[in-house]
Amino acid sequence: MAASVDLNGLVIRSNGRKSSAPDFPLRANYFIPAKMPMSLTYPRPDGETPSHARHRNFHSQMTYEIPIGIQGGAWPFKYEILSSPAGATIGQYYGSENYGVISWTPSGQTGSQSFSVRVTDCDGDTFVVDWTSLGNDSAFVFVQKGYAGTKVGTITQPLEDIKDWYFNSDTDNTYLNKIIVFREGIYTATGNINATPTQADPTNVVLNSNYKTPSIVGFPGEVAEWDMSLAKLRDVSNTNDIFIQGITFKNGWTGANNTQFVYFTGESNRITFHRCKFKNMTQGLVGDDNTNPVFIAATTNEKNFFHMSDCEFDGIQTEGFNGGYVDIYRMSNICIERNTAKNCATYAGFWMKGTIAFVTLRANTAVDNISGRCFELGYGLEVGAGVTPHDHEVCWNNFRSATGVCMVVNAPNNASAHYNTFIYRNAIQGSTGVCRNATTDNKFIFDGNFLNLTSYASWDESIQFSAVIADIKSTAINSQGELTTALGFATHGWRPY
Repeated sequence: MAASVDLNGLVIRSNGRKSSAPDFPLRANYFIPAKMPMSLTYPRPDGETPSHARHRNFHSQMTYEIPIGIQGGAWPFKYEILSSPAGATIGQYYGSENYGVISWTPSGQTGSQSFSVRVTDCDGDTFVVDWTSLGNDSAFVFVQKGYAGTKVGTITQPLEDIKDWYFNSDTDNTYLNKIIVFREGIYTATGNINATPTQADPTNVVLNSNYKTPSIVGFPGEVAEWDMSLAKLRDVSNTNDIFIQGITFKNGWTGANNTQFVYFTGESNRITFHRCKFKNMTQGLVGDDNTNPVFIAATTNEKNFFHMSDCEFDGIQTEGFNGGYVDIYRMSNICIERNTAKNCATYAGFWMKGTIAFVTLRANTAVDNISGRCFELGYGLEVGAGVTPHDHEVCWNNFRSATGVCMVVNAPNNASAHYNTFIYRNAIQGSTGVCRNATTDNKFIFDGNFLNLTSYASWDESIQFSAVIADIKSTAINSQGELTTALGFATHGWRPY
């Protein structure tokens, strides 16, 4: 069977696996040059981060997994390890295992270990990421559901439940700044188990920078699930260096006016979500205030550095209400990439509602049983008074929505100035696409997209188009939104094998 090309333009071999692109960098016209220079969203440099940050510590008996987050650049990238402890690996090319993720299982190494990774884009530009990590088993606290022995918090004598770490108190600091690792099991998320859940949320689990931790990790290779039917994961105290990895959040609290799994209201910089799952959530009792699995709320000051990669959204049902997958206010330097949504119906999808500058929404997939919007680039009032949003890109995504408005660029609540908005190399299929409030000087630049929309009625004439292919025959697209034949568009994908 011949290889085919999916609507992201990446080669699919006959066995359904994406090619690892042995001919990197791609030839001219097989990619689109960078709209913004590469910049780092995660891990941030040692001089900027505290010693308790997740990437700054490794445990002698747990695999160390650190995603490399690059905003901007001419994607796809090549990742190469320049220096690391023995045994560390990284997926070099798109489609390879652990693409862009350092994976290392320590084998007796101790002390400080240095990592250096070079990222090369298709323009030939490079960015080198350097950091150090300290072998420090005491920085970790383990929790294992069902453990019946002495509860110490070590990997061999773990705690047993969230209450053993949280101590039913938002202000207990027994495990301040520890990296909390959850082993296989289902954990009921409640901060104060003696409280009654109300709209005041007394049972929330709160990441307070003075008392708790910014790092919550699921043990690699195991399934750690948090049942969120009685609480949310909150931050209200400007906690920086938040790192959530490998946790499944499920069963949103239906008794809340507005349901969220994660709701951060503090001025938190350097937030990372990696390999998390968000399952089964509705809007709550009212659903009028940002009912999303992840909501980063408005703050007085601008926040910086948000990275989300390799996460999954499943069963998020907020269409007709005020919610999506991830919703961000008043923040810059953002990379959201390689995430997947399925069985979802949302109002806004990936929602850059009030983001400010240097934002990349890249290589995400939402095609399997999707209704409502797949993404919204809002440029809303939430950016802050007098702020001009700029330098956003939505690229290399594969979106398909069965009903409703499937995409929005610039929501109607803010027709203010903006500049450098790039929508390119996406596959977008659905009913209506809304794209408005462009100006003569501040166009939305579309380049090399596959668009298959039934209505373009809400599109401004001032939008600048280049190489837009619309109205693809449905017979050329399979149920996963992939082209069923290698059509050979040189400007829309890697060369067929």
